[in-house]
Amino acid sequence: MGLFDIFNRKKKEKEIRLQREAERLKKEEALKVYKAIDQAKKLNSSVDYIAIAAKFSSFVFKHEYHSLLECLDKITLPQGKLIIEGIKPEISRDKSILMIALQDGKRDENIFDYLQVEQSCMGAWQSYLLNSLWHVLPLFGHAIYDSRDYLFTKEDIQGINALNEADKTNIVRIISNIDITPEVFENNGKYYISCCYWNNFYGFVREYSEINIENNKVTDIVQFDEKTEYHYDCGMRF
Repeated sequence: MGLFDIFNRKKKEKEIRLQREAERLKKEEALKVYKAIDQAKKLNSSVDYIAIAAKFSSFVFKHEYHSLLECLDKITLPQGKLIIEGIKPEISRDKSILMIALQDGKRDENIFDYLQVEQSCMGAWQSYLLNSLWHVLPLFGHAIYDSRDYLFTKEDIQGINALNEADKTNIVRIISNIDITPEVFENNGKYYISCCYWNNFYGFVREYSEINIENNKVTDIVQFDEKTEYHYDCGMRF
């Protein structure tokens, strides 16, 4: 390895370290803000958010991906078409990807560069649903560890996809006693969301996200914290 290669490698390593540090600081700041917010402000969740999530999940369950934006009434796509490219093990693509298909034939994974989003709690909630979608789409190989069942109501708990079916009765009994109501609220121009999901390798988790929307564009989505309410591992490996 020549000096030029060593220089480039060290430069790349430094860039990665700086990027990770920036991400860590961003998560720490979001968590600090979240904890400091008045509890009363965190109760901005309502049946409207759950209804949108239920409708969105229904389209996903029926593989009616072309209809996803129809139920997300605070998000519009002025140009192009939202598509989903499935897994392709032959080229090591182990998860499904949301893309914008443009008229010139190009496709772009950066979907929020094209989407117009209302600057509101509902706009942030719908952006969260769309950004989290890949977790519930088909996965392959090691990506299966990231598979999730998002839970919005007590009824959703009955439908969790437990890989070890023998454990499901006990899982449902335990997590049915936990509050799974999602939280959606705004603070100083940023939006905070907490939502629960089930994962067969980590258990029952509440995820916390910060979403920034500027000029009707989602500029940042940060998953800044997770709280495991019930630890579980199905024991299977991929």
